[in-house]
Amino acid sequence: DFIPITLIGHLPYILAVNPSVPANTLAELIALAKSKPGQIRYTTVGNASMARLGGELLSTLTGIQMTPIAYKSSAQSVIDTIGGRIELQFGTMAPVLPHVRAGRLRPLAVTSAARAPALPDVPTVQEAGVPNFVVTLWLAVFAPATTPRPIVDRLNREFVSAIATVPVRTALLRQGLQPQTTSSADLSKLIATEISKWRKVAIQAHLKPQ
Repeated sequence: DFIPITLIGHLPYILAVNPSVPANTLAELIALAKSKPGQIRYTTVGNASMARLGGELLSTLTGIQMTPIAYKSSAQSVIDTIGGRIELQFGTMAPVLPHVRAGRLRPLAVTSAARAPALPDVPTVQEAGVPNFVVTLWLAVFAPATTPRPIVDRLNREFVSAIATVPVRTALLRQGLQPQTTSSADLSKLIATEISKWRKVAIQAHLKPQ
């Protein structure tokens, strides 16, 4: 139904815990989870959310068992993690970062391939010892599938040019988004790769539509 125009950027997740959780690193959290199967609870917004899929991927790669808790909003999940009712916040930058900076949540890792500019001292999950783990929400521009190719190409040039400007990049980074643009063809390849990757995770975790 749609034709890809360009990627805009990626939003990494922050893996953050309530300060009462006896884990200062991701390795310590994994060890804790292995000692208490199913007792580490993490936040999601449902089976189809990237937080749930990312949690399942982390569990698979490390051999741990965690319990997902679904929320209707990130705001409520952050409140419950701060309050100690949930151990692990699998959250995006906007709702989590202010509480990390205030010391109400302890960041263990970010889920992107490279460190997040907003948290340069926090390692990636891969740096923390879990290879092949990259989980991000990505944002992109699409048009109806019947859009003529010259218009697709023009839209791509205009968006890529705009996202390269300092004001736009600054605004995106301020929201925790790591800017990145692509060609229409490269975005198509990314979509195919992501569908294949997350289909396998969903099947392995026996996830069903809600």
